[in-house]
Amino acid sequence: MTLLTTNTRNKNLFQENTNASAFELPFYKTLGKYMTLIGVNPFQNNKVSLARVIPLVIFIMSGFGPMYIRMWETLYKKDFDRFFEDAPQALTALLSTVKLLNVFSNKMRFKYLFNYIIRGRQLMKSSLEMNVLDQITNEGTTLATIYRKCLWLTVTLFVSLSLYNPLVDLIAPLNETRPRQHLFHVNYLFLDEMEYFWPVFVHLSFVAVATVIIIITIDSLYIVIIHHACGMFAACGHLVQNATEDTVERKGGIIDDHGYKEYNRCINVHYEALQFYDVLDVCCRNSYLIQMGINMMLVSVTAVEKKIHTHCYK
Repeated sequence: MTLLTTNTRNKNLFQENTNASAFELPFYKTLGKYMTLIGVNPFQNNKVSLARVIPLVIFIMSGFGPMYIRMWETLYKKDFDRFFEDAPQALTALLSTVKLLNVFSNKMRFKYLFNYIIRGRQLMKSSLEMNVLDQITNEGTTLATIYRKCLWLTVTLFVSLSLYNPLVDLIAPLNETRPRQHLFHVNYLFLDEMEYFWPVFVHLSFVAVATVIIIITIDSLYIVIIHHACGMFAACGHLVQNATEDTVERKGGIIDDHGYKEYNRCINVHYEALQFYDVLDVCCRNSYLIQMGINMMLVSVTAVEKKIHTHCYK
């Protein structure tokens, strides 16, 4: 009953205001806030988006740049153990940048996608049809929420590990300082990262958080819009089933004006779903290929690192 009431309220929202943004729906509100934060909200002013995206990329590179320098040094010294240890973080930074720039460069296409979401919902004429669409969309929203919470927990633990020894030194100090380690192995060239431990730690922590925010936002975006596309196809199947049952079982195969309108609406819903998929495919095809390549390298490097540590342990 609650879901049907929500569906009716959402349906009335779009019927009363055809210019409503998809981010006004509860399914997309949180996503809209994250996208606005990193400057990829498709309804955001271009100057505002640039003012957020460019500093964000520069800030991330300010943290991972010293790490790339350190990796180059380890590679030059043929210290492959340290190189493979640092490679996953470097690839993750590259992956997050690719995700961000892809969505930013396809900002207008993603605007079309969210407009398709509005038009698709306007085609739902009954609470049952809206329920089919909302049920699958809600599954995507729930999955995105779980994904965000898991990544936030992971980055919190990641940052906390480097804080353990410094905090223990404050609580139970020894005659000598316990070993300290930064989140990443870095080389700031003109700065001793251990002498200025706390400023460097704070900087790298914010870089790690910014990287995770980008990954959370872009991945949540894909989760939600893909589930919407699935919901559109499911709603189309529901429409076809109802129209067929009404025509064949109740009217003996005779199609009246109402039947023609229902079949026409089925075609419109299916067409909107196909258009949605086509735009999504154009937005993601090339970027997805690059991301898959980076992910393959990331998994391979992690496997090599695991093998090295297992061998050292033995």
